Amino acid sequence: MKKWLYNNVSTLFIVILLFLLFAAFTILSYLSDGSYIGGDTYVRYTLARYAFQYPINFFNHWGKPIYIAVASPFAQFGYNGFKLFNICTGILTALFSYLICKKLKFENSWLVMLFVCFSPVYYMLMFTGMTEIFFSFIIILSIYFIVNNKYIVSAIILSFLPIIRNEGIAIWVLFIFLYSIRKQYKSIPFLLSAFIIYSICGLFYYHDFWWLINQNPYKPGGNSIYGHGEWNFYFTNLRITIGSPLKILFIIGFISFIYILVFKNKIKTNLIDNNIQIILLIISIIATYFSLHSILWWKGWMSVYGDTRFMAAITPLAAIISLYGFNFIIRYFSIHKIIIYFISVLFVVFLIRNTKNIYPMPVHLIGTDVVVKDAAKWIKNNNLDTNKIFYWDPFFPIVLDINPYYNVKVECFVKNLSNPEIGTNKGDLILWDAHYSPNEGNLPLVNLSNNKNFTILKVFKPEKSFTILGGYNYEIYIFQRN
Repeated sequence: MKKWLYNNVSTLFIVILLFLLFAAFTILSYLSDGSYIGGDTYVRYTLARYAFQYPINFFNHWGKPIYIAVASPFAQFGYNGFKLFNICTGILTALFSYLICKKLKFENSWLVMLFVCFSPVYYMLMFTGMTEIFFSFIIILSIYFIVNNKYIVSAIILSFLPIIRNEGIAIWVLFIFLYSIRKQYKSIPFLLSAFIIYSICGLFYYHDFWWLINQNPYKPGGNSIYGHGEWNFYFTNLRITIGSPLKILFIIGFISFIYILVFKNKIKTNLIDNNIQIILLIISIIATYFSLHSILWWKGWMSVYGDTRFMAAITPLAAIISLYGFNFIIRYFSIHKIIIYFISVLFVVFLIRNTKNIYPMPVHLIGTDVVVKDAAKWIKNNNLDTNKIFYWDPFFPIVLDINPYYNVKVECFVKNLSNPEIGTNKGDLILWDAHYSPNEGNLPLVNLSNNKNFTILKVFKPEKSFTILGGYNYEIYIFQRN
């Protein structure tokens, strides 16, 4: 009876905690009209929003096909609906992280849910349409099925990982090694499930079975406008990725685990233990992913920008190791159970406060988005939105409330960069912004400002000047075709 009561109270507590997290994050999302991540999340939203009208969007390699597929129903309810997908996925990731910790017999397993949701970068990305949250969910879900001895199911789920983010291929190697040492060889071929399915489906659009490889936008020797940075970029930014409180626990968890692995009993004996293997897998994924991004940014390979948001893909795994560190401290000091609850609550309050100081929520329009919205408002107030519009910043279609794929009225980029008047007609607008137009769009301002076929209607600048990629002072020019 006592065990039954304990289990039911524990379940009720988890359900209430999940509901409170969902309610709080949904309200914060609704109150946020801005985002800490701009362009990419807006492009992905429009891909998902109009995917049912333009099915080719379901096979957009940059947008990540599987992400567009699962997020598109949410996107039909607008940008807030689109963000809701990441909130739901993030909370589910927290839930399955908890279930993994329970299966591994971790004490205080409920804490990992809060560790996941309030890791700074993970918390921030749940209010966007970025793929790192979904990527982390697939990893956690795959590990969940492994700890429950469902290896083929795990492999099928894991097969979608490289289609969400290319780094998934490197992580596959670690899972293949685990399947092998557990003699689950028949599971390995199922890692190709998603690749085969999407290759066949995309064949009808691209007429190329290998389109997932040939259409890959991230290739060695590609466009390198992002440059490169320091090798320790991600180390020095741990404060805003996993956060200082969890960073300390993670270090303790990692060191204590290695100590137990090496000095308790024998390494060979420990490596046979299934739970030890799972923790080693988690640490290996973190190390592989972290090192991969550090090297790519340091060397400037594959046109990958150094961005702390990438680390959200592994913060749930780091949260599990942080819980291991938390429990090690509790055991080491033999703390009483009642005091443990008090410390847990105190730590969670500190964690949430730290995260909200780094990424205050709700977030309102910031940076370039403020200027874009001002420009869009001016266009509408002057009834210029009836003209055909050429743009680069992906936030324009959202604030102008236009379908970016209806190229009779709107187009992304001009047809001829050297002679932008080609392909435009009298009255057409070109919205040149200092971020996307000269970088991704390769259109210098001089190609328009010195062109007698265009007139500058208006220039928009931020209240406080700031520079963006390429060293440009941010501003927006609205040109009209003569």
